Amino acid sequence: MIAEAQRSSTSARVPIRRRITQQEVQEVLKRLHPLDMRFLQWLLRYPFQRAEDLAVAGTVSSATVYRHLGVQQHLGLIECVLPGTVGTETSGLYHLSNLGLHVLATHEQADPALLAQTWGIDERGLLRLLPRLASLVAMQNCINGLVTSAPEALTHLGRRPEIRWHWVRDYAYRFTYREKGIRCTADAALLLRARPAAVGSTSAVQEQWYCMFVLLDPGVADLRLLRQRLRRLLCYRECAERWPVYRHFPPVLVFVPSLRQREHWQRCAVEVALQLQVAPLAGQSPTYQPIVTR
Repeated sequence: MIAEAQRSSTSARVPIRRRITQQEVQEVLKRLHPLDMRFLQWLLRYPFQRAEDLAVAGTVSSATVYRHLGVQQHLGLIECVLPGTVGTETSGLYHLSNLGLHVLATHEQADPALLAQTWGIDERGLLRLLPRLASLVAMQNCINGLVTSAPEALTHLGRRPEIRWHWVRDYAYRFTYREKGIRCTADAALLLRARPAAVGSTSAVQEQWYCMFVLLDPGVADLRLLRQRLRRLLCYRECAERWPVYRHFPPVLVFVPSLRQREHWQRCAVEVALQLQVAPLAGQSPTYQPIVTR
């Protein structure tokens, strides 16, 4: 699905466009395991995923993921990109092929073109993501770390909770602040549900929900960009529609590469709060760890 012109920066197999018949799609569907469909659905929503990302998403072993990826590649359902800009330690990044899109659309009784446009995995959408592969991998590492560490971090009285989670890449929300329309963004929005282990058949199980916005340091020296992102999040926290649930504003995690960048974010947070005359974002962070603000 990725154009030939992009092969200078990535190593990807680009199949020749051909007409896909319904008979071919049905034959492929008969050969797929339910886990294969889960992986295809995940790649529809999150293109350019590594095997280790799919292992976290599917809560299965890496060996199981590689086995299914091998089958899917053999059937021509997925394609692999090997980005040279991300580093030699990064494995291949997978996305749906044209055949894979048609197979998944048939399984979900949807139109392939509409499905691709909705989730941004048509050729144009994939090309727009190529320059961002390094940041996508960094963000995925952040999400994987949060998800895998959640059971231990939320353990209570020696009992690990059952964690279910969902995340949205490139979260955006439009709202009105002081009669002005504003759009706030985050690199990701993560939702966790923790269900404590029940003790005895009569024990009441209370679920706990955790939501957070995740920002990735852009790696630029322009502090105006940091102020703009923080200002819009602060405006969202203070907007009238959130007044009934004001104290439930999700924490904002900012992943930074150095102590210097952490100080930049913290100073910008104070400056923006003073400009808006609202309570500042309060947080703390060790070096090379996420800034936690609320």
